[in-house]
Amino acid sequence: MNEFIQMGGYGLYIWPSYLIAAIIMAGLLIDSITTWRRQEKTLQNLKLIAKSDNVDIAKSDNVDIAKSDNVDIAKSDNVDIAKSDNVENNEANDKIQQKVI
Repeated sequence: MNEFIQMGGYGLYIWPSYLIAAIIMAGLLIDSITTWRRQEKTLQNLKLIAKSDNVDIAKSDNVDIAKSDNVDIAKSDNVDIAKSDNVENNEANDKIQQKVI
């Protein structure tokens, strides 16, 4: 066992290296977990805010993306809302696709 710990005379270099690597990996794990928890809390808060304000972008009275006079997003070359992965409302997608065609 003593020979294993000494690692042929190189144990003085190997074991601190393992310790440093383990500390770094533990730090990364802790950082990842705390970031994940913070992001989860932020997401929950945003969902609560959206729910309490009755915000539904696709059905909002203040914003009508498909019929906007000032901004024609549906026909924009840079933004294709009809194919966007971020738009979750399928009805809004269908309406925008019909307007574009």
